[in-house]
Amino acid sequence: MKMNRACVLHVTSLMICCFAALAAIAQPDRKLFEGKGSYLSMPRNLKSYVAINCGFTPAQIKTFNDNMSAFMEIMGKTPCIHPPRGYEVGTYGGICGDGACDGSKIMAGTGGYIIREWTTTNSNPVPERAEEGPSINVSFNDIRPLIQRRSADKTGYSEPNIVNTIAGCPVFENGYVVITKIKKPLFKYVTNETVLRGKIKDEEEAIRNARETFAKGSAYQQWLANKESTLKAVKEGMDILAQTNPAEAKAKWEKAKDGYDKMEQELKSREAKELEENRKYLSAFEKRLVEYKNQLAAMSPTEKNAHFVYNGRKVVIPNPEFFDTTRKPTDLQLVIIDLFRYDLDNRLTHQLIGKIRKEVDFAALVAGIK
Repeated sequence: MKMNRACVLHVTSLMICCFAALAAIAQPDRKLFEGKGSYLSMPRNLKSYVAINCGFTPAQIKTFNDNMSAFMEIMGKTPCIHPPRGYEVGTYGGICGDGACDGSKIMAGTGGYIIREWTTTNSNPVPERAEEGPSINVSFNDIRPLIQRRSADKTGYSEPNIVNTIAGCPVFENGYVVITKIKKPLFKYVTNETVLRGKIKDEEEAIRNARETFAKGSAYQQWLANKESTLKAVKEGMDILAQTNPAEAKAKWEKAKDGYDKMEQELKSREAKELEENRKYLSAFEKRLVEYKNQLAAMSPTEKNAHFVYNGRKVVIPNPEFFDTTRKPTDLQLVIIDLFRYDLDNRLTHQLIGKIRKEVDFAALVAGIK
């Protein structure tokens, strides 16, 4: 009996579902093996050529490395990972990565935990370590993790909301806990005037660039200006070829000239349209520039100083005066931990993160920074 295509597809789908169900049933029931576990401290010999290029010394790099390590050791005293039973908790670290120290007098870095579980199954009592799993990331002296959602006009960032407070430490949306003793605000609000002046500056720059480009003339005019030198260079190449193959050189020269003639005619025929498009292009920038200047002139002082709002959120930038630049560049002034980033499920690694959330001593962490 022959089966039509629809029937074949239906049967195939049923077979796939059955195999998937059988595979799920056959999947070994992994259990946490609490007989193994280790806590790996942050390396104390981190290197950073980026930090050197930013003007920091090897001695400062070592001191900053030590300060980050000391903070992570305080966090590592959390009961569920001191020691971790059934888990490998490895501490990583880095200094001045991803532009964190560019133009700054304060050193910045990253650290955190990479968590792997040890498990056994009923059929295999030998403990196996899982692949790299969820992590807890820590930023030192770097505000940027809090402002990942940039507003469309590029003047700043959507202000992140505080959703909770733990031991006096604010918890921002996306699960970031901020630890600092500095009383200054983390962010500076962008005003309506700042936004408009930024737009005016952008339009003026666009107009200047467009005029410089259009001053070179149309594509046809630029071709005429370079035509002689271009043909001369091609002819010189053909003369070299003619020494060994005159016929081929002549054919290629004629073909090249014909191609350039056709291109010249095409550029000439499009010149009027191109110049008109250039005029409209420049006019659009000039029109927007006038509009922005008129908007700025019509604003009252109160309107100018009002906070700029984008998509219902105030726009901010990192407070340039937040960090105390009179202090040692190696001091930890700000620590951000993405401890509440995950929506936890039943995975073993998530279970450990849940315990860390409950047991970590935030007061000790605050005391661990200067």
